[in-house]
Amino acid sequence: MENLLAFVKDPIVPFAFMLLAGGTIVSSPVVAKATSDAGERSAPAGRKFSKKESHLSPEKPQQVQLQSRKPIPLDPRLQLAVALANKKKIDRALSVLDIILKEKPDDDQALMVRGRIFLQEERFGSAIKDFSSIIRRNPKSTTALVYRAKSYVLSKDFKNAVADCDRILALEPTNVAALYWRGTSRAYVFDMELGLRDLEKARSLKPHAQMFFTSGATYINLDRLNDAIDAYTKTLAMNPRHGLAYMIRGRCYYNLKNYRKAIKDYTLALENNKGYWRIYLLRALAYEKVGDKAKASRDLELASVNEPDMAVGFYSSSVENAVASVQKSGTKSGARGSSIATESGAEGGGGAGGATFDSRMREALKLRERGDYKGALSVLDKALKQSPADASARYQHGKILMDMHDYDGAIADFIWVAHSDSTMAEQVSRLIAIAFYRNKEFQHALWACNGALFWDENWIEGYFFKAQALEALKRHAEAKRFYGEFLQVMKNAKAVRASTASKTELAAWSEIARERTR
Repeated sequence: MENLLAFVKDPIVPFAFMLLAGGTIVSSPVVAKATSDAGERSAPAGRKFSKKESHLSPEKPQQVQLQSRKPIPLDPRLQLAVALANKKKIDRALSVLDIILKEKPDDDQALMVRGRIFLQEERFGSAIKDFSSIIRRNPKSTTALVYRAKSYVLSKDFKNAVADCDRILALEPTNVAALYWRGTSRAYVFDMELGLRDLEKARSLKPHAQMFFTSGATYINLDRLNDAIDAYTKTLAMNPRHGLAYMIRGRCYYNLKNYRKAIKDYTLALENNKGYWRIYLLRALAYEKVGDKAKASRDLELASVNEPDMAVGFYSSSVENAVASVQKSGTKSGARGSSIATESGAEGGGGAGGATFDSRMREALKLRERGDYKGALSVLDKALKQSPADASARYQHGKILMDMHDYDGAIADFIWVAHSDSTMAEQVSRLIAIAFYRNKEFQHALWACNGALFWDENWIEGYFFKAQALEALKRHAEAKRFYGEFLQVMKNAKAVRASTASKTELAAWSEIARERTR
């Protein structure tokens, strides 16, 4: 059997996983590939990062070498397809495979090769279809199951990914790839302890930098920052150029009030990613803590030069303003929404005489303002059919479900957005925590609050919901502490202004907190 661990790396997992910890700090979303395949799951469109920022982007996948360790049958056409794929002549490779499969639809070798090409090209729906065809005839094909599980993870279908990994591990209890993908999927949906158990077992069998990196993010949600530091340190020992690990480890040090070490890590991150605004902002905060106002001001200036909209929004502690600014600039540049092209050439869909994506978005927002939530959802569903990878539409869909108290649906939408658009990740990480809390899933709410507060120490609602979750879990001493921290943050005028809670809500929460801390 092939070494499946070689295919653990992918363009989404490392970045997307950090979004669960509230991280909005790196990488661009993968640009969707135009396709008209039925059931295709495309990656989101978004702001493209410069080459200078690329070292902090998630690790790029190694080119998938389609040759198996097992000899390929001497079908010259299949060998030709493999050779073409490895030379990145994808269309020609697929044409050859289509000819083979037209003659013999059940050729598992050809289906495996084509499925892996689709996976490499991020055409996840087509990949799943090919791997499923193999699995129907051979339910114990762990190779096909692993690749289908990976396809499910990358298309954000975590439930089916876990189901496939369960099947693999029933056949091969020490299958490292299945442990990794199941652990990752569980963590994505905030089953943190189960996810960490899988990840720890996987790395005990075959240590890999990405396993330690992903484990570090899980530790953050579990509020185990020292363990997270250890995991990122091991990541860096295996991959010294992993700039993202330096930056997140720096934030761990910052939250533990070790500001000098935080500054050192941010500086190391910038060595690989000069000009990335978010690192400058994080380092500015650390410089401010050690009293070096001049260096803090310089970093803020550098951040504003590189990304003025997001830098200003971040420093004002207003995620809403930051996201709105980037969305506004994104609309001008055609970076998201109706800019997602299809093979038919339409942008945003609609066709001749039909409603455009943008017009449907406007209509949905108006219906929501009038309280017609069902009507708004219906319109948004049509918009999402036109642009399935549009994060802003999915975000509005989730907010309407929140209005309707459908918290399960809202959580699913927000998790999808968190793994699709870096500019909205911090915003939705908070909404995920609130939705879990309102759904009375207090353990998940606690983990989500931990992740959001890791990046924003002034999120007022986060302290209150965390205290409430701890109280519901009968962890009263810890709850009392966070009620106290809530009252402390309430003294920060900037944090109060940035809060989305009403004055009435904040006053009521303050009274509850004062009562609990007496």
